[in-house]
Amino acid sequence: MSSRKADLRLDFCSHAAARYAIEHWYYTRTIPVGALVKIGVWESGTFEGVVLFGKGASNNLGKPYALEHFEVCELVRVALRRHAMPVSRVLGIALRMLHKQCPGLKLVVTFADAEHGHHGGIYQATNWIFLGTTARAENYVIHGRETHGVAARKILARYPKDGSNTVTRLRRYIDADARVVLSSTKYRYVFPFDDELRRRLLPFALPYPKRGESKDSVAPGSPPGDDGASPISPLHAC
Repeated sequence: MSSRKADLRLDFCSHAAARYAIEHWYYTRTIPVGALVKIGVWESGTFEGVVLFGKGASNNLGKPYALEHFEVCELVRVALRRHAMPVSRVLGIALRMLHKQCPGLKLVVTFADAEHGHHGGIYQATNWIFLGTTARAENYVIHGRETHGVAARKILARYPKDGSNTVTRLRRYIDADARVVLSSTKYRYVFPFDDELRRRLLPFALPYPKRGESKDSVAPGSPPGDDGASPISPLHAC
């Protein structure tokens, strides 16, 4: 499937192409593990980057919205080099492609890293709902790279459980220099594909943060629970 307007084209791309874009045009230079939907971006035939969707680092991504894990995914990367087309246009097309590829999805969640100066302007331009800021959590630096706490514990699942805490086990089995770091505060945005879910979430929407606004001036969001979820095709089956 592809979408064209003027010289813009989006299409599903290889893992190698996605990795190249992340390593060259995304500030963390890391590509998330797990099932991903990889959508490449071309202008005038030149590869300009990638939009990546995945299941996220947490198995509980859908829990705050009363959704099963196969009803929700995360927008994990938008990695583009210098380009002519607005990013909001690229993201809007990518969302439509995702929904067509995985019609059972009800919600996409994403996070803008406030401590790296990101306020979520491209999400605001594509009508995402802003639900406030996340709390800090314990992550781990393993071999020089910051790793989500959930991902670190998954790595340790193959090693003996000896009653030690996570960082001690990481140092024993994985990396002698592993250490704990607090995750950065992030702005939380959601994009419902489901109209009923959008109506349920809108009362919890907060005013969009502005560029340069202190993250401490934005109240944390608290999405509601709901028992209306129904089983549908999982993301990893797309």
